[in-house]
Amino acid sequence: MKRALIIHPNNFYNIGDRITFLGAKALLTKAVGDPKKLDVVQFDMKRALAELDTYVSQYNWGDVDIIALAGSPWIWNTCERTPKYKLIYDAIKRYPNAKKIALGVGSCFSYTTYHNIRYGKNDIYFFNAPERKLILHQLYDKFDYILVRDKFAQWLLEQCNIDSNYTYDTSAYSYKYIQRRNIQGKKKVLFFYDPSKGVSKQSLGCDADEYISYQIDWAKKNKADIYCNCCGGKSTLDKRGVKGTFTVDLDFMSKKFTEYDEMLTGRIHMGVLGFISGIRNITTLPVDTRFMTTLKFGMKPKFIGDEWKYDKEVVEKRIWNDIYKEEQKITNSLRKIIYE
Repeated sequence: MKRALIIHPNNFYNIGDRITFLGAKALLTKAVGDPKKLDVVQFDMKRALAELDTYVSQYNWGDVDIIALAGSPWIWNTCERTPKYKLIYDAIKRYPNAKKIALGVGSCFSYTTYHNIRYGKNDIYFFNAPERKLILHQLYDKFDYILVRDKFAQWLLEQCNIDSNYTYDTSAYSYKYIQRRNIQGKKKVLFFYDPSKGVSKQSLGCDADEYISYQIDWAKKNKADIYCNCCGGKSTLDKRGVKGTFTVDLDFMSKKFTEYDEMLTGRIHMGVLGFISGIRNITTLPVDTRFMTTLKFGMKPKFIGDEWKYDKEVVEKRIWNDIYKEEQKITNSLRKIIYE
């Protein structure tokens, strides 16, 4: 029996958090070989942040064989100074002999910062701050295996002398838990996002109202059904007199997505869920570098306002075949690490 402590950066208040967790669980389960031989214990991030100095050191998880970071971006401006990184350090300190695995490390930077770091090379955050690179190196160097979900995250780790493996977002491997279909529906769907309620409201290349209006206009033009998983987003729709369905139910949403053949969304993991459910024509509305996660799935970004310069992605012609191959390669590597 192997016990895995999965450290997820958020609680399960939205569907995206659920599928990244399930994807990480699926990879670890397949690596171990038998669901009965894997005991997954969950990390309560909300409680951990409230009890910052005691939660990790005192909570009784028993013996832990694997520490796994799962889902969501783990690299952003000043990330190494945040309470979330303290919690990672505390977990590693408490379980020094556990295997350390990072599944789905991603980036979350505004376009201006991204452009300066990646192309301008005059950025104060990494190139002129060697202590930051050293801190990130010291943390991620403790990990036995690192998967990244976007090329910018991989590039940033390279600047810190850390090797990683670029693959699909961890949520892709949650497909075993998701309602899927082979016959495409004929309707269109908008999974609405109000960027003024999100973490990157300052990084838009346009006014938030313009971003919101584009979605609503698209939905009206295409007679699309509208959903959202944020109370703030539902409030925005209500104020504009637009009918939308609020849901945080993964099973419900995965089944509904089987009715559609085209999707527009600013939420990357809703795009991934739509992909898994069978929607093949998916357009994303970028707000920060998290959108790069969707490129490997063949999703197309639509920039509202400023056009971004970014590293293009070579998309496999048969994406699902590639996902299966990647899954096998990843689980083989994990198996060696877990049992060595």
